[in-house]
Amino acid sequence: MASKANPKFSAAEWTKIRDTLVAHPAAFGLPARQYGSVVFASFNLRKLGKVATGSSGERDEATFEFLASICRHFDLLAIQEVMSDTESLLKLHKMMGPDYGLVHSDTTGAFPGRPGNAERLAYVYNRNLVRRSALVTDITVDRTEVIKRIADNNDGIHKALKDLAKARGVYNAQVEECLEKGGRLPREPKMSGLKMPGFLTFVRTPFAAGFQVHGHPGSVPYEFLAVNAHLHFGDSDNDRIWEAQALLEWMLAKVRAGASDNLNIVLFGDLNLVFQNPDRDRVRITHNVRQAAKRVGLKKLNAVLPFLFPHPNTQQRHEPTGTVFRTNVKLNQTFDQLGAFYNDPRLDLAATGVDRHHNPQVWGAPGGPDYGVFNFTELFSQALKKKSYHELSKEDARGLVRRYDFRVSDHLPIWIRLPLPVAPSVL
Repeated sequence: MASKANPKFSAAEWTKIRDTLVAHPAAFGLPARQYGSVVFASFNLRKLGKVATGSSGERDEATFEFLASICRHFDLLAIQEVMSDTESLLKLHKMMGPDYGLVHSDTTGAFPGRPGNAERLAYVYNRNLVRRSALVTDITVDRTEVIKRIADNNDGIHKALKDLAKARGVYNAQVEECLEKGGRLPREPKMSGLKMPGFLTFVRTPFAAGFQVHGHPGSVPYEFLAVNAHLHFGDSDNDRIWEAQALLEWMLAKVRAGASDNLNIVLFGDLNLVFQNPDRDRVRITHNVRQAAKRVGLKKLNAVLPFLFPHPNTQQRHEPTGTVFRTNVKLNQTFDQLGAFYNDPRLDLAATGVDRHHNPQVWGAPGGPDYGVFNFTELFSQALKKKSYHELSKEDARGLVRRYDFRVSDHLPIWIRLPLPVAPSVL
């Protein structure tokens, strides 16, 4: 990617962007600060690693200032694609200010010291409204469950292991010859390329942490386990579907086990869902949710899954009416999701079920729940091109996106607003 072909935004362009956003923040989906509410968000911040210098894809100071100003609108922000080098994450966190706490995972997706797609997952939270509990964990599948999956898929796994053994036999022979005669060592067969016939474990292990949302005086906080996931995106649709189903079953089983404690699960992340045709794909996804609930014995399924449906009362004018929000910068995919499975009856206000909005009139109403996408693609287009992104030619659209899909991100931040807990006497 050449710098001259895809120049950074100039100081004058950033001024136009800021002025356009300040004039119409709601139109681009940026949630305002509202008394009595908390805003959860999820953002895949593409390859947030070392603060590079001289790179055509680097995030300069103006980009960090833009990102920090946006992230301050969120009270609990789950970030995906944090690299092993946390320099950029720590810089962003510092720029957000002293009110914000930070917790992040170790790297996942690669064995230490070996090549792979190693990433971290992080949470940044507003200490004025959100507090951490003691629980921090990854989402693992224990050995008993793995053994069951191996038994259920024995024939396919046996064939896959035979293919791998053959490839490694050739590799080991080449290594022996190289050590004897000299020369360059051969490239080791990729374990990640092994096609398994069923789910065994996650390519990148999801990261979970316990949080509380504190509300009005005398109220009982919301207690929940936040689950931050960046699921597999690869050549095989089966891999991503298996990971999504495994995560879904884990969360629903957790909700079932924690029913007496009103345990709630809030899911954040880049799930890489296949959601190109929402009317068709929604049927498949909601069916899978119901089936997963049955498999884990969850009799009552309480869900907040708003990003599966068009917003019934949106003030955000960046998406055509009646369509779901798109979450990538090209505005043609909904890879990211943010939702909840819950036991706390106070969250019934935001319930969507798994196939429709149960209370469409509450979404976006004053004092009620809301959700949206901060569409900086539309913001940049209107600020710099003086027209909607949907009105640009294909060439102009590609040229605009190339200027920021690495420097800012190739994903858009998504968010949900919930009312704060209130004291029982106020209910």
